[in-house]
Amino acid sequence: MLKEIKSIPLAIFLSQLGHEPTARKGTMLWYKSPLRQEHTPSFKVETALNCWYDFGIGRGGNIIDLAAELYQSTDLRHILHCIADSYPVPSVPTVAFSLAPRHSAPSMERFEVVPLEHRALVAYLQKRGIPAHIATGNCKEAHYRVNGKSYFCRGI
Repeated sequence: MLKEIKSIPLAIFLSQLGHEPTARKGTMLWYKSPLRQEHTPSFKVETALNCWYDFGIGRGGNIIDLAAELYQSTDLRHILHCIADSYPVPSVPTVAFSLAPRHSAPSMERFEVVPLEHRALVAYLQKRGIPAHIATGNCKEAHYRVNGKSYFCRGI
């Protein structure tokens, strides 16, 4: 069902929203960005892959990613309903219902606490005004796996 939504042609979806390409180069359609004001088209839709990329903001993806940007939401149900409003897909209500949160307990497979060293975590703390020597002296890194997917975070 989600596959059906992702197969909606982006060009048709954009057209339903009132956006038409300004140029076509092979399988690429160029638009003025539907996400912001611009004079020179820098929003590309690759029709063969059914994906988009906005060079002005450096982001792209599939129809769900585009709807998330257009409707400024991370709520998948809301995004699917917005897509359905623009491009009727009979199974969207079923998809939204089937994506209801499941209340099964997550399966944590591994948990490890190590000294804070990961560049991304240290950089994050520095952006928040915490010098690296204070962060590494007072924080730790936690590495863990939940349902087979690895994660890491900063901890105290």
